[in-house]
Formats: sequence, C-alpha cells, structure tokens
Amino acid sequence: MSVYKRKGSPYYYYSFKYKRRTFRASTGTKNREEAEQVEARVKRQLWERHELGVKDPHPWDKALAKFINAKKHLSTLDEYISTFEMLTIAFGKIKPVMNLEDINRELIEDIMDEYQDERECGDARINRMSSQLRSLLNMAADEWNWLEYAPKLRFYKEHKKEPRWLTIKEAQQLIKAAPDHLKDPIRFSLLSGVRKSNCLGLKWSWIMMDSRQIVIPAEVFKTQKIHAIPITDEIKKILLRNMGNHEENVFVYRGKPFGQIDNKDTWKPLLEKAGIKNFRWHDLRHTWASWHVMNGTSLPELMDLAGWSSYSMVKRYAHLDVNHLRKAAGNISIKEGFGQLLEFKK
Repeated sequence: MSVYKRKGSPYYYYSFKYKRRTFRASTGTKNREEAEQVEARVKRQLWERHELGVKDPHPWDKALAKFINAKKHLSTLDEYISTFEMLTIAFGKIKPVMNLEDINRELIEDIMDEYQDERECGDARINRMSSQLRSLLNMAADEWNWLEYAPKLRFYKEHKKEPRWLTIKEAQQLIKAAPDHLKDPIRFSLLSGVRKSNCLGLKWSWIMMDSRQIVIPAEVFKTQKIHAIPITDEIKKILLRNMGNHEENVFVYRGKPFGQIDNKDTWKPLLEKAGIKNFRWHDLRHTWASWHVMNGTSLPELMDLAGWSSYSMVKRYAHLDVNHLRKAAGNISIKEGFGQLLEFKK
C-alpha cells in the first residue's frame, strides 16, 4: 500500500499509477488501516471501469449541485438546501466520498433517526426531509439515468401520539437481550435521559466524580448550552465498570469509539429478541422522562434534568401524573355549602 501523510496534515493520502496515469488524493481519514481500504477501493473501481466496463459512480456532491441548479426556481429551495446540508454532514461521517449508488433505505433510516433523536422533531418534519431527498433520487433515476432505480425511503404515518416508553420489565428484557457492548449504554440512557449521540459519544473529560456530575459541553448539546447531569449511584457503577476500556471515550465497541448503530443488523434484531415492537433508541429518553413523572418528579425538575429549553417538550409527560392538579381539582364541590359560596361570589 502507498498511503502516506503530508507534512502538516493529520489525514492519509494515496498515490499510485494505473494505466500510466497517477492518481493522488486524500483518503479523508486519520486511520492508516481505513486509508488503505480507501486506496484499495479506488484501485478496484479503476480496474472494474477499464477491464469490466463498469460505469463510474456518481458522487453525492455532483448530484446535489445538478439538482439545485435544476430546482433554483423553487420558492422552497432554502428548505431543500437545509436538508441536503444535514445529509452531506451525515454522509461525511460515514465515508469520505458518498455516491448515489451507496444510498439506500437503511442508511437514510439511520441518519433520519439520529437527526430526530438530536432535534426531537416530529414525524412530519422527517417525512418532509425524506420527500426532498426522494425528489433528488427520482430525478437521478428518471431524468439523468444515473441510477437504475431510486431506492424506496421510509415515511411515517403522521398523527400526534404519546411518547413511546417501556415498563421496567420491558427495559430489563431489552438489556438482557442486548449484546455486551450495548448493555451499559442502554442502562446509562435509561438512568440519565441523555440523547443517543451524547450517550455513545460520552467522554471521560465530561465526568466530574468529585462533584458527582457529568458536564456535557455546549458545542455537542442540542440547545448549545452546557448541560449538567447528576451522577447517581447506579450511573457511578456504570462509569466505574467501563474505566480503562478507552482513554477518551466511556463506551466503546471492540476497543474503538462507537460509530453508527446499524438499525437493520443490530437494533431491529435486538428488539425482536427482547419481544419489543415499535421502539427507537430515542424512546429510551422518553422512557426515562415517563418514569420520572410517574415517580413524582415535577415538570420543572424534569425540564432541568432533560435540558429542555421549551416547556412544550416537558408538557408531553404531564398526563402521566395528576398530583400537581389535585389541589386545583378540589376547588369545586357538589356539597350544599359550596353552592351557597358560589351564590355569594356571583
């Protein structure tokens, strides 16, 4: 392999000759093994193109530029661009160069689930973003002939629904069915209520054992504000159990920080094994919030614990506890004396 690092750059580059031409570019990764895989893939693609007549893939960025130029007359173009910017960032985390041929239902499901987890937005918004992506993919297939067919994307049935949460028994079933590397992240999510990215990306530098709190930096928290989480006894046990696994990250998989959790190969089989239906990772946060309210945590306390900036977010759980309304509910009566009081105030 001929990967190397340039002076002043943390990334590996490849440089090789094929058919008397020199091919040289950044691999987009700081990991040598991954860089060698990128180089091997490029060489394989060149061989397939010249020896087998395989067509070149179509890069996402070129498709994006072509689509925006074709749709520049739309009044909603800014909405499309916002969606595509999010997808471009997500694609970049998965591989250095994303091609249209790499895009499939499972990939977009994972990205949209992650986005919905971070933004806590409704299904209608996710459907709108998926529809915008589908427009591009349909154009690539039907008008440009870049794709043999456009992959089918998932769309939710749009209706208001209560947050999905688990019973204690179901949560125990989920943990028992989970592979070892996911047991503690699931436990931590249920005990802390943090979002998926903050759970799987939890850093030792955020943990303050002396003050018994976890401080999530503003730049990685949704509201762009520092958020502190109390370390309970159960959370402390989880942290101590994972000490020494990695220098920087609390939770790891095969000694490395977590990437995407594959929905098709990991999460769905886990749910089937646990006997749980229609449940996303983000619903662990809903479960945490629901348990709190049912056990007497006030809505203002829950709002602070969750780091929500809008009271409308916490109001979703109000129906789970009516204790705060009990006094107000007693303000009326059908007793005879109460009727006289109403007449007096009339």
